[in-house]
Amino acid sequence: MEDEKREYVPTQIGWAIMATLFCFLPTGIVSIVHALKVDRLQMAGNLEGARESSRKARQWAFISLWAACAWWGFFLTVAIIATIVSDSSNGNAELTEAQQTNTNTVSAPTARPTATPMPHAYRILEDMDSTWGVRERRTLNIQAPTAKTQEDRMAVVRRAAIEYIERYSRVDAVAVRLFTSEQVNAVARVVYAPDKCGWTGDDCSNSVWRK
Repeated sequence: MEDEKREYVPTQIGWAIMATLFCFLPTGIVSIVHALKVDRLQMAGNLEGARESSRKARQWAFISLWAACAWWGFFLTVAIIATIVSDSSNGNAELTEAQQTNTNTVSAPTARPTATPMPHAYRILEDMDSTWGVRERRTLNIQAPTAKTQEDRMAVVRRAAIEYIERYSRVDAVAVRLFTSEQVNAVARVVYAPDKCGWTGDDCSNSVWRK
């Protein structure tokens, strides 16, 4: 009888606290409640009750551990499934977009598109100040060796005129003359006046171009 009274029954309070803090709170609290009963029952001489409370405290601590493992396992499973579904959705979207692109490509007109001709390069031979009174004017002499037809030459002088006015916005009018290396006289000429008042500024009309 004396040996039974001197028997120490572990409270399992350490397991109970760790289970509450790091595992699953509800069952961890149950473990703590049973762990706190152990010393009180042991002091009262109820060793059988103390052993039972100790056993239950340890039991609920392990239940907390398994509950935590189950919870984290469920969470990780849901996260993995969500990731797989998201990747699958993105892959389907990319596949649909690619199929749509292919469909659009197939349904495009079969006629061969007309290639856009490259603009002919030109170089400025002279940039002369032709200002008259308050009207700012410039005369450009240019060359464009690759422009062989009259249509191409007129396109070059028009483009040169527009680009010059865009570069020097203070200029009221610009005259562009295209020369070839074989001919002394200009083979194409145009006057560009954005204010539509021509080279002199007195001949206003509805066109920015003059020949």
